[in-house]
Amino acid sequence: MAAVNILQTIRTADVPSALQILDAQYVRNDGLTAAQQQLPTTYATQPPESRVWGRSVGYRVESFTAEQAVVLLVESWPQRGQYTGFDVTLVWQNGDWAVQLAPDGSTSLNGQITVDPDGYIPWQRPLGAGGSQ
Repeated sequence: MAAVNILQTIRTADVPSALQILDAQYVRNDGLTAAQQQLPTTYATQPPESRVWGRSVGYRVESFTAEQAVVLLVESWPQRGQYTGFDVTLVWQNGDWAVQLAPDGSTSLNGQITVDPDGYIPWQRPLGAGGSQ
């Protein structure tokens, strides 16, 4: 899924690579400009390992057209013992999906700190659901 791939890739990148990913895989809007300005400061305060603790475990398509999709992603944060959920807006441009950021540069303005992963299409088996991950 495009949203998971793009978000996980940028989380593991260094600052120059993350800026290239923003330029290539995000919609050009005020949110992109804000993210480009905030990224060096944000990454300086967050070591790479802290940016990858969350793992995508489920999703639900909120809306879909040939030009745009809104997908609610659910992530597991085992070190916190919680699941989070947030909407990601994807726009079809230049033959591929691109993430559209909110005006403040965030992925979503309506993230939920704690969500129940039941009711979402599983991306992978959640932690504690038999087997290890």
